[in-house]
Parts: sequence; structure tokens; C-alpha cells
Amino acid sequence: MDIESEAPTEGSGETGKVKSWQLKKKLPGFKVNKKVKKRRQNARLRKILQPKNAIMVLNELKTGIKFTFQEHTNALTQTMFVVNAEVDGKIHTGQGLSKPLAKQNAAENALKALLLEKMAQAAMKADSSEGLEPMQEDTNSGTGSAPNTEGSDEVSDTSKPETPEDEVPWGNLASFALYKLFTEWQSQGTHVPIPKQTNVSPSKQIQAAPAPMKKIPENPTDRHPVMLLNQMRPGIQFTEICREGTPPNLTFTLGVTVDGKSYTGVAKNKKDAKKEAAKAALAGSLNIFYE
Repeated sequence: MDIESEAPTEGSGETGKVKSWQLKKKLPGFKVNKKVKKRRQNARLRKILQPKNAIMVLNELKTGIKFTFQEHTNALTQTMFVVNAEVDGKIHTGQGLSKPLAKQNAAENALKALLLEKMAQAAMKADSSEGLEPMQEDTNSGTGSAPNTEGSDEVSDTSKPETPEDEVPWGNLASFALYKLFTEWQSQGTHVPIPKQTNVSPSKQIQAAPAPMKKIPENPTDRHPVMLLNQMRPGIQFTEICREGTPPNLTFTLGVTVDGKSYTGVAKNKKDAKKEAAKAALAGSLNIFYE
């Protein structure tokens, strides 16, 4: 039952109704449970800190980034992609066996340079401000000057603590650090259950993926394993867990999570490894076995 009390509204002669939960906030003896505080803090951090790759973070910090692609063939006759990212007139290069991987590496090198530059500027600014503090203290102490008694009832602005400022985008850096950490865990074979963003409306989430197939079709093994798995479990994602060997004798391991369980496939190329992972997922989750 809410307790209501009449309290004057500041700046007007009218009275306003105050709820009991508002009174609790203002009462000096009322304290919020530490566990509740911690959960609320975690919820706020969860909204702010989302795992983001280098390209996403770089686009948040800078606009109009230009990526240029080049192809080279190494001594093993393997195609190597080189990507240049231009940020503020500076070129940052990344290499990889595929265009997306090379682009990510270029974006990461650009992001690294940008963040280190901002951190260095912040450190220099902090050092210079520390050097000015003794001079300000001597000035405020009034050495050799008569005390000013005028306006003694007013509190000067210099006595108020200044709000600290920082131009380093720590939130973006933390989002990228989370992405790197989770990616490393996944490369070690660990399934990371990353929750979806809560700020997306339910209607958009429903439209994002088609409805799953209601029942297993006749002769399911006549369909491609990856296509069938996508029809039965829309929205699934395959991730590269690791690659072993040296080019051109590479072995790829891809993984997929279905109904909370992880399945993997191993092959000499990504396409076949993805197919084997889909076969394992269909067998484990839907009892569909391919020969």
C-alpha cells in the first residue's frame, strides 16, 4: 500500500503527492541492498559494453574510413590479401588469407594506433595539469596579499571540485577487449553463450530470422546438411574454431551451437568443415543421420 504525503513543490506554493518509494530514497537511514546495487550496476554495464570487433569500434570512432584491397601470391602459391585502412590521412595495413580477415586486421591496427595516440595525449595532459597544481595552490593561499572579505558568504567556484574529463574512449576499448577475449575462448573450443542485446524490440527480433520448419521433411538426407539445419534452426551461426598445419596442408575446424549444445566439423577446407559440423548437429539434435 503506497503512503502518500503532501510536500510543497519547490518554486511554487502548491503541494504535490510523494509516493512511499520516493520517501525511502530521501530518508537518510534507508539503504539499498548491496546485491541489488550490484545487479543494477551489471545491468547498466551490460547495456553499455557489447562485444564489438575492430571494424565496428573503428566506425564508431571515425567516419569515412577507406579500405583498399590488394592480392598477392606467396612462395607457396597461396593467395594473400592485403588491406589498407586510411584513417586521418594515415595508412594502416592488414593481411589475411581472406578479405574479411585482412580487413579485420587492418582495422585492428588502425584502432590500436588511434587508441594509443589518445592515451598518450591524455597522459601528457595529466602530467601538465599536475605541474600547474602547486602554482594554483600558491596563488590561492594569498601570500603577500590582503585577505578579501567581500562576498565571504559566497562559495567561490575554485573551491568546488572539478569534474574529471577523459578523451580516451574507454567504453569502445572495453567492447573490443571483450570481443578479443571471447574470440580467444572460442578458438580454444569453448562455447561462449553471448546474450543478445536487450535494446532491440521483440518485433525486430522476430523479423530477423524466419520461422523454423515445423516438422522434419520427407527424405531429409536428400537436402544439403547446412541448408536443412538452417531450415530447422534458423539464425544459427558457424564459427571457425581453429586451423592447423601449414599451407597448403591446412585443416579447418568449424563449430555450431544448436539447442544449447556445440558440434564441430573438421575438413581440409571451410566449406566441408561447415558441412561436417551441420551433419553432427543434425545427428545430435534431430536424429538425422547422413551416410
